Amino acid sequence: MAKKKKSNNKSILKLVALVLGVGAVLLGLLKCVTFIDKLLETETSFTGFQIMFGYVEEIKAGNTVISTIEHLTFSFMALLAFVLPLAGGILTLPKNKILNFIAIGCFIVGAVLLFLLPSFAITEMYVAKLCTSSLAIGAVLSAIASILGALVTAYITFTK
Repeated sequence: MAKKKKSNNKSILKLVALVLGVGAVLLGLLKCVTFIDKLLETETSFTGFQIMFGYVEEIKAGNTVISTIEHLTFSFMALLAFVLPLAGGILTLPKNKILNFIAIGCFIVGAVLLFLLPSFAITEMYVAKLCTSSLAIGAVLSAIASILGALVTAYITFTK
């Protein structure tokens, strides 16, 4: 009876790890990086998905597009930052210790990359040293979810 209870707890913890991995990706919909312009004293924030896949702003007059401004381009490292926690959550599901170790690594590397996210979001203003960048709430919460996923997966791996 006790064996079945422990197996059930591990199954629940595996689902928690998966939910934390999916949550880390979904938190990319929130603002993840904020740029503060030193000259104009304005703030511009970008979501995680805008940082991953790029962001182009269209300037319109009525229904006609006058111009487009490309603020961000595709960032592979930002994509890795959000995909690795998801991969860690998926790799936790099978009953295999080697995959669990890989999942722990995915969660940890994903968290580190999420904390480095402002360096992957490069704009022309940032390159010209006219603004500073900082983490916003989405990247911080996503990194916390990834760290919690690593801890849950480590608990699953190292307990009998």
